[in-house]
Amino acid sequence: RLNADGSKDTSYDPGNTQYEDDVYGMVTDSQGRIYVYGEFRSYGGVLANGYIRLNPDGSHDPTFYSEEGFSNTFVSSNKHPIAHAAIDPAGGIYYISSETNSGFQQSRRTGLVRVFTDVEAPSSGFDTFVSSLPANEQGENDDPDRDNIPNLLEYLYNFDPAVTNAIELVQELGSQAGSALNTTYPGQGLDPAESYATFEVIWPLDLKDASLTLEVATNLQNFGTSGLTPVLLDTQAIDATSERRTYRLSQPLSTAPSAFLQLSASR
Repeated sequence: RLNADGSKDTSYDPGNTQYEDDVYGMVTDSQGRIYVYGEFRSYGGVLANGYIRLNPDGSHDPTFYSEEGFSNTFVSSNKHPIAHAAIDPAGGIYYISSETNSGFQQSRRTGLVRVFTDVEAPSSGFDTFVSSLPANEQGENDDPDRDNIPNLLEYLYNFDPAVTNAIELVQELGSQAGSALNTTYPGQGLDPAESYATFEVIWPLDLKDASLTLEVATNLQNFGTSGLTPVLLDTQAIDATSERRTYRLSQPLSTAPSAFLQLSASR
């Protein structure tokens, strides 16, 4: 391996290890690991039936199984070379045999096989979002800035997880009579003599790779299981990234005199 200026890269050192037969080519993955393929059956005395994986420094990676490769579908002792290989960006590597009647690792194939390479999946948006935080404060429910908005909610609202944010995402509007709600929001069908708790929620328009739920409790313990549900009354745009949602509770104050609300995000 050569450096960009053409000089030898001394960090790559396979030593005196040799392939037992011809090498046809190689490909590398996003982690710099090297997949060598060809007609060889061993590498430095290690069984390797036409393919092997090396670490970025040139040493053999024994965690990648390569003892069984392509062979004749009907006569497994008749080994076939690997003619081509290609990395799958989603994870894995494709190998193409030099023969069309090849099986792979004693399974029937038609000369093409995909092998998993344990390539790490791309980081999620959330992982990138919290990557600059201390390692012990990168969890979805961690709150490094102590503003009572956990990291996952900060992510959904595009807040800075390291800077305290004073915005109230859920705000009480007080109680309103059923008659007033029926007039302002036609179709509610509420008892005009009852009163209902109402509130506003700032809601992100792009939930990215997560989900967001508004939960209600009667005792700070039974969020989501209290029997109370928020009923959406209206939405109004705030800007290109969020909207203001107006809700009422499903039951009147005579039935549910106290209630607590929280936003719950999950992935």
